[in-house]
Amino acid sequence: MTSKVTRASERVFEELAPGAKICRDIDPSISNTMSCSIIECDNFELEWTVLYDEWLYVLEGVLSIELEQGLVELEAGDSLWLGDGTWHHYRVKGKCKLVVAVYPGNWREIRGVDL
Repeated sequence: MTSKVTRASERVFEELAPGAKICRDIDPSISNTMSCSIIECDNFELEWTVLYDEWLYVLEGVLSIELEQGLVELEAGDSLWLGDGTWHHYRVKGKCKLVVAVYPGNWREIRGVDL
């Protein structure tokens, strides 16, 4: 497949974790090299160490991320890149919507992770 259009009206979200839904527009069935998703959060919290490179772009709301260097507050239009192996703790009070791009897209297969 060389291209894919995802219409907003056709986007289907699934639960990622309590308080967070995800729609994976680009996943390993389309590309092994990248993954791109929309995440909608509502009073969400998650601690995680990324097993890939991740880029976050806030569309709506405020995303608070605790990093080893301290707390980062991202508002609409702000972005953050997290390198492979970066520990972080997401905290969302209220609603937040973000774009998340991940490289490599098939990180689960590479790392042997089944979530």
